[in-house]
Parts: sequence; structure tokens; C-alpha cells
Amino acid sequence: MLRHADTLGMIRYVQGHCRPGGLNEGLAEQRGTAEPFDGIADAWFADLPSMLAAAGSEAGVVALKELMADELRFIDVTRSCVFVVDEFELLGSGGCRPE
Repeated sequence: MLRHADTLGMIRYVQGHCRPGGLNEGLAEQRGTAEPFDGIADAWFADLPSMLAAAGSEAGVVALKELMADELRFIDVTRSCVFVVDEFELLGSGGCRPE
């Protein structure tokens, strides 16, 4: 992933790995949710237009094909999801608590 970051216009990339020890499984059981994923990947871009432009470039298309081939080695794509979000910080350094 990191070797394609510049090509794809990524400005930040974070992986979240599930903690061992049964905590996540216990939370899923308590809430009646599906079993937890092993982790998540969070790719950040300056904005949507620049992300789409980079992904649609000739080099971007090649990079995305290489990444997908790699991901198919360790991700069950039939049980996973991919989505794009707009971030709304409600608490933290730049946010505030809702009333």
C-alpha cells in the first residue's frame, strides 16, 4: 500500500488491528452483532476530487489493480466492505460536544 501512496494521492494511512484476548468477540456477542473483522485500513486523501483524479489516472489504475491482487491474498472480500466517508469530528482537538 505505502509504495502506491503518492500515486494514489494518499496523505495518511492507518491500520487498526483488533486486540487479542476476546474483548471484541465479547462485545459482538453482547450486542448481537456479526463477528469482528481482523482489522481495518483507513486511507486519507486531501479531498474527493483529488482522490478520484489520482485513482483514474493511468498510474492510479495500475496501482489499484496491484493493490486488489495483493488484498485478495489475505482479505475475504465477500465478507468485507469498502466505503468513502465525510468526517464530522464531534469531540477532539477541532470538534465540540453536541448540545
